[in-house]
Amino acid sequence: MACTHKPMTVTGMLSQSIRKAKLDVIDEMKIDSDVTKFSDYYGMCERIFKMPMPLSYTRLTSRFLSVWLLFMPLALYGAINPHWAIVPITAFLAFAIFGIEELGVQIEEPFSILPMDTMAGIDASIFEALELDKEDRKKQGVVA
Repeated sequence: MACTHKPMTVTGMLSQSIRKAKLDVIDEMKIDSDVTKFSDYYGMCERIFKMPMPLSYTRLTSRFLSVWLLFMPLALYGAINPHWAIVPITAFLAFAIFGIEELGVQIEEPFSILPMDTMAGIDASIFEALELDKEDRKKQGVVA
């Protein structure tokens, strides 16, 4: 639990366990293939997380919605007879539309609400993997 990059450490531990299990070569290759896929998939997730999103997309959408909702009471004035009802109707529509816009922002960057900063960090995990490999080689008596 004290490791810097948990997925990389788990992948390394799985690989070591597979080697120590002395399985058939075909079974070992199948399991190793799955471990490699796991490593590839969490690497893809890290790249998605670290990809910067342009703020202009979100800003343009929110500005357009703000102007549109600003003029909505004028459009509703002729359609709604008790004119006092325009204000709560517009407020409800603004709440709903800005809520949908916020959901779009969250979908645009799915990892922004997760604590990925503590889980991501490929550079630290590489150095940690090298240290674990060095310790494993020392235990086995192999000089690198």
